Amino acid sequence: MKKLVFIVLVVVFLVSCSVNQKMQPQAIGVVSLNVESQNYEIVEKIEGETKVLRILIFPFGLKDEYTFLNTGIGYYNMDFIKAQAMNNALKNNSEVDYILAPKYDVKIKEFILFGTVEVKVSGKGVIIKEKIAF
Repeated sequence: MKKLVFIVLVVVFLVSCSVNQKMQPQAIGVVSLNVESQNYEIVEKIEGETKVLRILIFPFGLKDEYTFLNTGIGYYNMDFIKAQAMNNALKNNSEVDYILAPKYDVKIKEFILFGTVEVKVSGKGVIIKEKIAF
């Protein structure tokens, strides 16, 4: 019995994997916006992070507060995890309105029964001085 448990543990550790990615923002289309420099201020670098855990096929750690939970079961929706990390960064720096050129550091660790995704976002903060209500 001890040999079987040992063999199972060795197999689990041999088939697990880990991925680290640094992601740069990608432009979907060409957007041009002319904003006068007296209407905004670029401030220090801000950072935010989030971590999502998967047990079996169920993800835990996505918060309904700022992401939609229609991600399905059994996979991670990276867009929602990145959005959660960005919202955490903005929430930690309440005066900042936008993150300019966000950079994502994604760490994925997968095992047979569980896995984790950790996303860190960093970029320059932008404060809009004259806000327009919609």
